[in-house]
Amino acid sequence: MVEPDGTVLAGADGQERLGSSPGGWVPNPLAWLSAGDIEVNGVKVPAVELLAAVLRMVRAEAIGVVGGAPVEVRAVVPASWGPRRRNALRAAVDRAGFGAPVLVDVATAVAWHLVAGGVSLSVGECVVVCDVGAGFEASVVCRTGAGFEVLSAIAVPDAGGHAVDVGVAAYLDELIAVGADAPAGQPPAAMERLQRARAAKEALSTRQTAVVPGEGVAVVLGVEQLRAAAAPAMGAAVAAARRAIAAADVPPEQVVWVVCVGGGAWMPVIADAFEAGLGVRPVTVADPDAAAAIGALQAPLAGPSRPAAVPALRLLDGWGAVWSVVAAAGLFVQFVAGTQRYGPRESIVPGMLVAHWGGLAVAAVFAVLGVGVGVGWLVAARYETLGDERLLRRLAGLALAGGAVGGTAVSAGMAVIAAGYFDVPAGALLRWAVLPALVVMAGMVAAAAVLVWRPDQADGAGLWQRRFPRAAIVLGALGAVLIGYDVGGAPRELAVVQWLVEQWLPASTEIIGPIGRIGAACLGAAGGLILVRSVWYRLVVGVPLAALTAAALAWRTTGLVAAGFVGVVAVWWLWRAGSVLLRMSVLTPAPAEPTELTVPTGPTATPGADVGAHGRDTAGSAAASRLGPVA
Repeated sequence: MVEPDGTVLAGADGQERLGSSPGGWVPNPLAWLSAGDIEVNGVKVPAVELLAAVLRMVRAEAIGVVGGAPVEVRAVVPASWGPRRRNALRAAVDRAGFGAPVLVDVATAVAWHLVAGGVSLSVGECVVVCDVGAGFEASVVCRTGAGFEVLSAIAVPDAGGHAVDVGVAAYLDELIAVGADAPAGQPPAAMERLQRARAAKEALSTRQTAVVPGEGVAVVLGVEQLRAAAAPAMGAAVAAARRAIAAADVPPEQVVWVVCVGGGAWMPVIADAFEAGLGVRPVTVADPDAAAAIGALQAPLAGPSRPAAVPALRLLDGWGAVWSVVAAAGLFVQFVAGTQRYGPRESIVPGMLVAHWGGLAVAAVFAVLGVGVGVGWLVAARYETLGDERLLRRLAGLALAGGAVGGTAVSAGMAVIAAGYFDVPAGALLRWAVLPALVVMAGMVAAAAVLVWRPDQADGAGLWQRRFPRAAIVLGALGAVLIGYDVGGAPRELAVVQWLVEQWLPASTEIIGPIGRIGAACLGAAGGLILVRSVWYRLVVGVPLAALTAAALAWRTTGLVAAGFVGVVAVWWLWRAGSVLLRMSVLTPAPAEPTELTVPTGPTATPGADVGAHGRDTAGSAAASRLGPVA
């Protein structure tokens, strides 16, 4: 209530002044919270002051109950609220004398309330929280390793208890011949209509019928009439819940609970509407109007809310990218130093290059790996405190794809530099540099696309934080360098190594010597490290692969050996993406109708049960720890 002089009154004082100054009536201060200054009763007042006046009453009541001011204040807010309204609420709470509050959204608070009551929620499982208050909000919250994460929130102001009250009031007006609109300038008449409708609605939460008095006549309102009057609001609420589930971007089998909270959760038409619209009969917790407040106290918060650190890629992953870039640069320098050019420069007839083309291909592969993984690691490290792990994974996936494209451009640049240095056409150089890079880039982009598309499925398939084997980087680079020295004689510093090797392994008359075959064996072993993960499997696969590669190496097969290494690297990335798709399509098949949720019947499902604070239903059935997997 706002007086003409700007004084803000709340509670009984405001109701006493309502008859003499009806223009100052503000029925819902929260609706104006982020509006700044609003004009009421001919004066402008800060919107936060309207809510602060109510909160001062709450503070006074709290001090009277506990004998002192609260040490910490936790405020429950809708999950759909953005920073503007949250900051305005903080200002109102602080203006009321509470100090800085800790904000907990409704969905997270209800999830902690369920866990505190004994409900088992595994990491990755989701709960749809339907907050039926004056308005309606549907949120999807998912269990993570550190707590809970809100994946989506859809708020519909015209789908909650107030909309039902308006519908019931209009229905009663038709029955008892009271005008649909109250006389102008008389808000109390409108309030009386809504209060009468609200009383009838609440009476139907425990009885099948309710008697509503009117102007000289009393009418009987039943559940079926309530269902008809509330149909528009319930239809909007079910549509909002479906939109929230779709926006959460999680497979239906991860949604294991649909929970109704809020003062309107007692309505008997709620469960039927959601069962008809979603295919799941929701569960109503005990004391639904207080569940969020209790859950905010049960949430393990420490001080003002700050984004929790999300573990990103380790420091060693950054060094793996550095090693790849160094290997690419070293192999390219060796390629240029060991290449022989034939033919006069600046001639009509183009020159000819005799080179270790496989070394250029491996250098291109390491360029794509180094730039792609390095950019992804930098982005993940930069935003590791973002607090939203799904968004972090998607950002890292986008960075990985962008880095892979950038690495391919670097490979093309190496070919262009070599063409300018040797003054030869760039065709052959581009083929050996860009084509291998494109193959690896395709695998990395596919993995990144899956990571962006389904970040929640990346853990089980090994896509998120799955490190490219660093030992394979070292062995692959070493093998390419040794083969390049045996073919081109650069760098000359390796002559000492060649002499030592030939002391143990006899040199042959072939162009490929022992040091080149050792390099081929290193490339084969690197392929084995990439293909399999287990130590024993690596021995079983890596040793024969190394021996086969060493035996097959010849002057004309150096490029073929490098091409095989390129293919193995691409397969590693494609398998990261394919394993996610395989996991989604084979291990967890999609439901026949993905837009609907169905819950299996049986002893584990207790449709419509009221789950108490300790996970027991109030109807006396067995403990309901969960609704069971949603298909």
